[in-house]
Amino acid sequence: MKKTVFRASLIFAAAFIAIFIFFSFFISMRTKVQAMGSDMEIIYESYEIKKGDTLSSIAQKYASGVNMSRGDYMYKVRRTNRISGDLIHEGCYLVIPVEKTL
Repeated sequence: MKKTVFRASLIFAAAFIAIFIFFSFFISMRTKVQAMGSDMEIIYESYEIKKGDTLSSIAQKYASGVNMSRGDYMYKVRRTNRISGDLIHEGCYLVIPVEKTL
């Protein structure tokens, strides 16, 4: 019994570490882009979903900053976060592309 509990705890810890490393990679990933004559950098940040947020409302807020259409931005967010539909939940986190001026 104790070995089973220990194995379950070990598997949980390994999964947690793997997820942490995975999201750390996306948060620190940076892509340089030339946009409208000024230097801009697209970085990936963690975004906490708030009450009333939808993928569409998040895309409307951030898409123009990274020079994407709202549909392209929603596709990028879905793909990055491995979401198949539009359903998101308050309190969860998404990894989203945002603009950072150099």
